[in-house]
Order: sequence, then structure tokens, then C-alpha cells
Amino acid sequence: MLTTLTLAAALLAPIGPVPGGAPASQGLTQTCPIADNRVNCYSYDDTMAGSGFNVEINYNGLQSHTGTGTGSLYEWIHRSGQEGLRQAINVKNAIEDGLSGHSLVDFAEYYAKECGATTNQQVIDCIIHSGVTKDPGFWVWYLYDEPGCPDQMIGYCQGSIAGKNYANLHAVAQYIQQNDGGPILGYQTVSGTPPLGWQSGDVAGGAVRQINDLFSCNGHVECNGIYPWITDPAVPNTGFAWYPFGYPPGNQKVTDLQYIVPLVQSTINANQPGMTRAVAVQAFSYYQYPTNGCTDISLCPYPTRAQMKQELGLFLYWGYMTGNPVSTVIYYGWSDIWCHTGHTYPGCNGQNNYNQVVWVAFTPTVSPPNLPMTTQPPHAMPTLKPRPPHW
Repeated sequence: MLTTLTLAAALLAPIGPVPGGAPASQGLTQTCPIADNRVNCYSYDDTMAGSGFNVEINYNGLQSHTGTGTGSLYEWIHRSGQEGLRQAINVKNAIEDGLSGHSLVDFAEYYAKECGATTNQQVIDCIIHSGVTKDPGFWVWYLYDEPGCPDQMIGYCQGSIAGKNYANLHAVAQYIQQNDGGPILGYQTVSGTPPLGWQSGDVAGGAVRQINDLFSCNGHVECNGIYPWITDPAVPNTGFAWYPFGYPPGNQKVTDLQYIVPLVQSTINANQPGMTRAVAVQAFSYYQYPTNGCTDISLCPYPTRAQMKQELGLFLYWGYMTGNPVSTVIYYGWSDIWCHTGHTYPGCNGQNNYNQVVWVAFTPTVSPPNLPMTTQPPHAMPTLKPRPPHW
């Protein structure tokens, strides 16, 4: 358990290189359908690989063809591997309705039709049998993305699968593990700042309760006693994001990571020690996502490189201090960086934005990274609720 003394010593540590060094993997998110936009997708990959990034989460990569020809999943993965870029295969749609459902079939329309798949399981079988997950260009199966938690009366639980079908994640993950064995990754959100703040406990509106709900299912019966949410033994890698810059309510701070990272690590320690941890750094403006309420770019400007560097430094520093150095950093995301979104901001300069992200990723990071010395150290982190013994 991380103690107040340990955290206080960390806050007062001298400036120097971040302990533990740079993460093994750094990359970006992407939304480029291979079959329909192959030339641009490959050009984007070339740029990433040429800059030194070595992983990518292309949410639309499975929108490709079967076989080994032009615009195929194999061509994309194999080509990426040749230039040192490894790819995630996004199958997160499968957890919406499970192995017997068809959400992944609908998402990967070309691929499913060409391989004759009518269920999510059959699409996964086609991917496995193609051998693409044994190619050097393959990285991980991407299985969930901010899925929320069961109690839909709580705002932070209202995730992408609406608080239901949690057993599907376990079933799909177990199936992939048993039939392929390739690594599986997903990202959960820590959501926004709890009403009682990030130093609050296991009570309604408290930080410990929020992290318990989001990362361990917190005993909710909707998880069917199969596994603690996110820390499922069939999914030994998890990630989380924190996007504080320009958040419209104005109550999120980058320095909150000194509380958030230990809290997430506590639930990992309680449920699945040894689980690897990935993170996501904000590389977008909330103006590019108008549903978040920012209507004026001056109120939510694109993060500066100093801000992104501080966020990266805090992730790395607190990852090391909690005994689980960050394995992967993803910068979210390519389309926002390059002004490709439908609601980009006036004066958006994609090349400049990208240059800043590259600088953040590949210049040395100092420690502690601009952490105010007046900040009070967190209280001793409680051990979050483990799964019951019979799970």
C-alpha cells in the first residue's frame, strides 16, 4: 500500500529524469478505414513510424478486406510491421452483444461478408485463422473503450455499453485467450472529478467509490460474479485516460494525477497484481467535441506542448512511484491533431500540433514534472475492494 510518507517524499524529490525511463510503447489513436481510404491510412502510418511511434489504435482498421491483397487486414498489419509500427485490432463491438451477436459483423462489413461470418465469434475466428495476429505488425486485441459501470443512476457509469452485458467482456476475452493467446487491451475512463474531490473515500460522491465502481465492478450483481470489472484475469492489461485541459466545467487539473494514479493502482493491487497499465495523454481541444459544451476556442484551447509534457511526466512519475511503470502511452488523437474533425477550431495547424506531440513523446521528461510544491500529499491510499473469494 502506498503510504502518506511515501507520497510526501515523492512530492519533495529533486528535479531529474523521470525514474524508470520512457515507456516501451508510444503511439496515437486513429479512425481510418483501410478498405475505403487505404492510401491516406498508409500515409498516416508512415508519418507515425517515421517520427518514432511504435504502436497505433486505429479504431477502423478492421474495416478492411480479407486475404492478403490491396486493402486487406493482412496487408495493413504486415506493412506496419515492416516499418516498426504495431497495430491494435479493434473488436470492441463484440462486447455489446457477445460472441453470438452481430455488432462486430455490422461494424466490419467487408471483412465479415468476405469471410462468411454471421456472428461476432466467426469474425474473430476469421482474424485468428488468417494468421495476422502472429505477424510482427500485430500488437493487441483492443476489446473495450470507456465502458462505464452498472449503476446507471450515477453519471460516471453511463459508458459505451450502457451498464449491461458485462459478462460479454469476459466471454469474448476468454475466447480470444483460449483460441489465439494474443495480448488484450482496453481503456477505461476515471471519469470527471468526484463531487467530494480526489482525496475523498469510499462514500457516495467519493473518489475511492468512483474508482471502485469503474475498475472493479464494486460487487455489482450485473457482473454476474464472474470477474471484477476491468481487472478480469482474461484481460491482464488495462489503460485509462485523463483529459484535463480546457474541460468546460473547469474542475479538472493535470496535477490530479498524483491522486488518480495511486487510486487506480490500488484497485489493480487488490484484484490483479501485476496487471500492466497504459495511459492516454490529451492531444485535442474540447472545442473539437462540441457536445462537451465548449463553444469558444479561447475557453478550451488546444493543449500547449508544456501542458502535454507535464501530463506525460505526471503519468510516468506516479506510475513509477506506485510500483507499476507505465507500459504504453497513447496520444489522443490523430484526427484532432491534424484538424480532420468535423468541428475543428479556427486557425488549427495540424503540422504544428503534430510537431508538438512528437516533441512531447521523444524529448527527455523531468521529475517531478512541474508539480506544485505547495500541493498537499494524498492521504494513505486504502486498499480497494478485491473480488470475493468465490469469483
